[in-house]
Amino acid sequence: MNFVFILPDKDAGVASVIRNLTRYRSSKFYTKVILLHNHLEDPARRINGEFNVDETIRLSYDGKWSSRFGVLKNIKDHLNEKSIIISNDGGLDLEVVKYFKLEIPVVYIMHGDYRHYYNVIREKGDLISSFITVSDYLKDQVLALQNNNPSKSRFKLSSIKFPVPDIKKSVKIKSKELRLAFVGSLIEAKGVLKLKIITELLDKRNINYHLNIIGSGPEKGKLRTLFHKNDKVTLVGKLSNEEVIKRHEKHDILLLPSSGEGLPVVVVEAMKCGVVPMATSLKSGIPELIEHKVNGYTVDLNHPNQYADYIEELSKEREKLSEMSAICKKKANQMFNPWNQTQAYENCIAATLPVKGNITTLEKILGLFPLALENRLKKIIFI
Repeated sequence: MNFVFILPDKDAGVASVIRNLTRYRSSKFYTKVILLHNHLEDPARRINGEFNVDETIRLSYDGKWSSRFGVLKNIKDHLNEKSIIISNDGGLDLEVVKYFKLEIPVVYIMHGDYRHYYNVIREKGDLISSFITVSDYLKDQVLALQNNNPSKSRFKLSSIKFPVPDIKKSVKIKSKELRLAFVGSLIEAKGVLKLKIITELLDKRNINYHLNIIGSGPEKGKLRTLFHKNDKVTLVGKLSNEEVIKRHEKHDILLLPSSGEGLPVVVVEAMKCGVVPMATSLKSGIPELIEHKVNGYTVDLNHPNQYADYIEELSKEREKLSEMSAICKKKANQMFNPWNQTQAYENCIAATLPVKGNITTLEKILGLFPLALENRLKKIIFI
């Protein structure tokens, strides 16, 4: 069997999950990673570093001028009769099955509670034979969709927590100030602009803190403007995963005021380092990680001031902070064992049965046009 992981060439949570799945993989399967890069997207966000696989293939295309046929043909050239596709986007990685009428096992990993993933289920569920969600909540959502559409094909459905590396024991460096961290893409959906509200409240309450903002993205310039006079905030920039883990030795609390997530890898990694998470109370997976006021705090999306309340609480109760830190480590290590979780994924993938793609002659012909023109033509003829 050949495991073929196909994902966008974007350095984000999806890439972290696949990097860990390949890092702890067994030697039973020949494994490839295919990274799809659209030239219209930010090249600075491309994945750095290599995966622990037999082959890494980077395929680039132009989202405006390339043809669907050309892009899909490049993907197909890296598949054979022993391949199992592990799709992580639900776009071109599934369309190759339809366009070339392949009969091949297809696994789809649902990484988050986003409209895109649900649209994939509704529109391309027939191209998926095995479905893995990263949280139990997401599994329930997919099951509900299946039950509401009995005419659609019934794919196998599993909820499996992803693997996260164990953190070597290290002594957390103590400090009088409370050390806060944000780790992730600097985009509005991650709630990075709410960090200004939180720090202003902390300043008014004379809380001794320092905030490291780790990551890169389009809001970097705005954040630099917002915090240019605040020496309690450092825009660290983008760091490797290893550098983030090392930094966590000097962090007490992780802030994640995001408006949408799946099961955030950054929270799990922080918990394994004993960093107490404070995150938006999103149903998608946060409650499976954080038990409110036991190993972290969940905050209402529309009340970012609660972050300041809980930070103030822990600044006054350092013993409670230490207790929560220990609980974080224990829970994360139990739920996200790297070897056990990777084995669970491999067992599910290896047991996947083939599906067969099908395409109309008109769709096949339209796929020969540049993508931008093809999409316009589809709207005109209502495909």
